[in-house]
Amino acid sequence: MQRIIGVIFSGLFVAQMGVATAAEPTSPSTSDGRALVESSLASEIFSLRPGRANLAMRIVTPGGAVLERELTVMSLVVDGKKRTRMRFTAPRDQLGVELLTVQSVDGDGETLQYLYLPNAKKVRRISRGARHARFQGSDFTFADLDGGALGDATFKVGADSVVGGVACRHVDVLPGPNAAEQTYTRVGFDIATKANVPLKVVFYGTAGTPVRELRVKKLKKLDGSYVPTKLVMRDLVAGSSTTLTLGGFESPAGLSPREFTPEALGR
Repeated sequence: MQRIIGVIFSGLFVAQMGVATAAEPTSPSTSDGRALVESSLASEIFSLRPGRANLAMRIVTPGGAVLERELTVMSLVVDGKKRTRMRFTAPRDQLGVELLTVQSVDGDGETLQYLYLPNAKKVRRISRGARHARFQGSDFTFADLDGGALGDATFKVGADSVVGGVACRHVDVLPGPNAAEQTYTRVGFDIATKANVPLKVVFYGTAGTPVRELRVKKLKKLDGSYVPTKLVMRDLVAGSSTTLTLGGFESPAGLSPREFTPEALGR
């Protein structure tokens, strides 16, 4: 269930933020919850397009302390597998930390993740059991950056909702009987009716109460696609939050497959 966010560095645009809404995607039938969710996640909304992006990360701890970080993210499809490489460029105590994620384009098969810590000068593979840990102290986990297919989950269409003044369709996703991970008992999507992108994703714990919430705060249109400029993940139990802001995007020109291997980390 945790993997359904996909790679979270893309986002949504809401109409009141002033971006044109022309050429909006055609929405599937509102009676088909799976189609609604899959359609909203399919158009490069929740998977970073090939290229290079600069990101600013702002962490607010439960005690109110603010931690500012900067990253570069590169993505490329190599041999039928989508590869994403993240590297911290600031501050000094995070400089050079890298994460490589390798997944199949269609979401099938196992996704592999490799973490490089410059102090240890070693690359280690992230085990399945460690993927629920926070990524470098942020409110995103390794599993959030994992991606993956929806599998045999159950989809239930709920009553229409409104998020930030934008009309949305609501779909609850419940783990299927063969789900390997039962971290969440339910994940609720609020999908913008016109733009066909999720504006809010809420994760419910084993007690049935919300424990995490992902909100898209700002989007813009880039080359005909909706691209995020700001999103926030909140830990509703601990009271912390992490904001990601897109500072710029470049085409994949010049990127080499050799840059997306475990051996390339730290170089």
